[in-house]
Amino acid sequence: MINLSASIVLFNNDLEEVKNVVDDFLSATTNSILYLIDNSPIKLEKVSLLATGIERVIYIYLDENVGFGKGHNVAISKNIGETDYHLVMNADVRFKNTVLKDLFDRIDSDSDIGLIAPKILNKDGSVQFTAKQLPTPIHQFIRRFIPIKKIQDKFDFNYELKFTSFDKEMNIPSLQGSFIMFRMNALKEINKFDENFFMYYEDIDIVRRVYQKYKCIYYTDVVVEHYHAKGSFKNLRLLLFHIKSTFTYFNKWGWFIDRERAKINSELIKKYS
Repeated sequence: MINLSASIVLFNNDLEEVKNVVDDFLSATTNSILYLIDNSPIKLEKVSLLATGIERVIYIYLDENVGFGKGHNVAISKNIGETDYHLVMNADVRFKNTVLKDLFDRIDSDSDIGLIAPKILNKDGSVQFTAKQLPTPIHQFIRRFIPIKKIQDKFDFNYELKFTSFDKEMNIPSLQGSFIMFRMNALKEINKFDENFFMYYEDIDIVRRVYQKYKCIYYTDVVVEHYHAKGSFKNLRLLLFHIKSTFTYFNKWGWFIDRERAKINSELIKKYS
């Protein structure tokens, strides 16, 4: 039996989108609880009614937008000591009913694994580059503000691990937070998500902290679809959140001097190229 809790942080999400991912989750496990943490400015009444009719779905309206990581921490805190694993996922994902068991079986087979994430695909079946090196300030600046494809592609090649085939299991220090199964003891040990990040970089930060103590597995035997929107490239308010989180991250880990980052990124190229 899968001993698992899960959470999705919502913000003005479409009811059909939420219903789809809830259905996927309920089809994949018979005993696990899913928390819908609503950060919306106005309560998502239809989502609340959806959850009311389902015993294993718990809807929590926070009455304010507390951010991505802090929202997930609400659910994680309720389940530390209650479940062995916790799944963090986005509302805009779809997955087959074997996915949770396959991920659970792998992480449960090795106590050195602190978290596990599947291969993420776009709707058209192409690979999303969700397994990455640790970011550097220069590369983040280029990705955001220098829209010259040749230059961006050059820097992205190593950062997005494009020297790999994405067909083998890898131990990765930076994974996208759209779908990650955490060992609950690892979350307890590192004190969950860092709530100084409101939105963006909180997934990079938490995976990096787990990576310091455990293996962080990118598990290519399992795939999940993610309808990734890159909202901060289209929305000025989200761009400002992104910039703020960039400063929060590099102030925490180091801007141009980060010896741990340099060592890890170098090792990734040697190990997986």
